[in-house]
Amino acid sequence: MNLKVIAKISSLVASAVLAMSISISTSHAFVEDICLGEGGQIENFYYDAAIQSIPECGYGKYYPRCVFKVLKRSSDTFGDTSICRGIIHFEAVYFTAQAVGFRGDIAYFIAAFSQAIDFNQYRAIDSCGIDLPFRYWTPPLRGLLRTSTVSGGSIRHLGVPYGNESDTTDALYPQWNAIAEGTLSRSRNWAFGDSDTLCHGGLTNGESKDNPFGGDSCATRGELISDVSKIVSGPIPLSGGVTKLGPQILNYDCEPECWCSNTCPEGSPPLTPKNVLLAEGDNLARYIAKSPFSKLDSGAPVPELIARLGIYMHWLSDRASHANCTNAKRSKLSGPDSDGNYTINLDTLRCNAISHAMSHYWEQGLGDKVTRGSEAALRLYAEELGAFAARYRPQHPQWFREIPPPLSMAYIVGMPANPGVTLRASLEKSATKRIKIIMDALEENNFDPIPGFTTFCNE
Repeated sequence: MNLKVIAKISSLVASAVLAMSISISTSHAFVEDICLGEGGQIENFYYDAAIQSIPECGYGKYYPRCVFKVLKRSSDTFGDTSICRGIIHFEAVYFTAQAVGFRGDIAYFIAAFSQAIDFNQYRAIDSCGIDLPFRYWTPPLRGLLRTSTVSGGSIRHLGVPYGNESDTTDALYPQWNAIAEGTLSRSRNWAFGDSDTLCHGGLTNGESKDNPFGGDSCATRGELISDVSKIVSGPIPLSGGVTKLGPQILNYDCEPECWCSNTCPEGSPPLTPKNVLLAEGDNLARYIAKSPFSKLDSGAPVPELIARLGIYMHWLSDRASHANCTNAKRSKLSGPDSDGNYTINLDTLRCNAISHAMSHYWEQGLGDKVTRGSEAALRLYAEELGAFAARYRPQHPQWFREIPPPLSMAYIVGMPANPGVTLRASLEKSATKRIKIIMDALEENNFDPIPGFTTFCNE
């Protein structure tokens, strides 16, 4: 990052108080860049920013009017459900899952659970914006919400590595055996069925103080504390409260209820989760089975491993999405201290609210360039979905097509100079054309269409 950019960011950060005063929020990972308006009109999430004079709003630019448009528009990303979704969190996952051999309805729920945890629940709609039956929705998963600090949701979306400033790791190329990558690695173990317990932050009661991720049970003694300045956190509507270490909370109700809608006035009692669902044993499977949500074409509940895999796809891509922030030496999860507490620190320059929001703006829809995080996320999808398919095809052939499609990484993702399907869709400026690229590729390969999106509205 050159000195001119640093000076520009510093100037804009100094103006952040003004931005906060108009109730904006920075986004917390790949944004929901595709929104359906009235009558099926597909809107580009960042349209107001994108129409500002070019190249001022181009890749890597911090033109003030564009920055404020991006920040203001980002306030719409925090809700329980949404008519918006992301080309990277949803469409790319759906196409890639079928491209590596998953059956259509299984691929759909991998994508749905991937998108769900940016909200409380994935709300399925058709191309006209009309709700699909509940079987296409996911059940509520408030504990995994990106703004839920009390349940450890926020750290999983950020993907902060463990260690000190001398420890190096790369969010774009995760090293699964590295202790620094422990939070994501424990998520992967859970998703791949190697563990049935998921812990807050991945933190366990390991025998080695240098490796807090190596134990068989969750750490329960301390808390997960965030030592992050307001310049970094900005006005993100966090749910309040620190994360008490223990099994990952998948869902909960709020006491008082105002915490669940971010409407608690100043001075309200702290959030106390109630009716808590923990990520232990087959709790998630039983939760899905009892709900009216997430049913396959056969009517059977979505298998728990498929739901876990979708959730993991989201955390995997968010790790890449936040690489500019979390690859900084100062961005680390450290601990434990003498009380068993762990602390999250984030680099102020690389992680400040403005840099954060603008990096998400550059991740899709700019036409000629996307961030390295976008490229990495799409590649990681293909690698990890492929690895899961290779492991589970012999055990669960009913989840897969009889013959895997012979599609290469170059075709599925590609490179910026020669983009494949998912990268080409991410580059496309038009939100409608982004979806169309995926729809056409699904049809060309005789894959199942996205439920509700066989055609565009009224076609």
